[in-house]
Amino acid sequence: MKCSFCSNEIPRGTGMTYVQNDARIFYFCSSKCQKGQLKLRHKGWEVKWTETYRKAKSVSAATAAASKEKNKEQKQEQKQKPAPKKDAKQDTKQDIKQDKQPQAKQ
Repeated sequence: MKCSFCSNEIPRGTGMTYVQNDARIFYFCSSKCQKGQLKLRHKGWEVKWTETYRKAKSVSAATAAASKEKNKEQKQEQKQKPAPKKDAKQDTKQDIKQDKQPQAKQ
């Protein structure tokens, strides 16, 4: 059986079945899919992470996996960047405090 929203296979004994008042039956693999279709009224072919979208846009699974890897690499690079410098305001406050202190006469 396939999910009505994302078209993923639903393993036996899992998932949810939803029956509307007009006797239409929907099968969902997760609450994410159920909320997406029923509560948020999204269409499966408009949401990028679904297999339905990939089939409609003819995006292969390999291409999708490659883009995920690229995103992971970008996130790791952002984490490795050095911490930003202190605020300029803090530096000027310290300079002002030093200027206000009386200097010893020689």
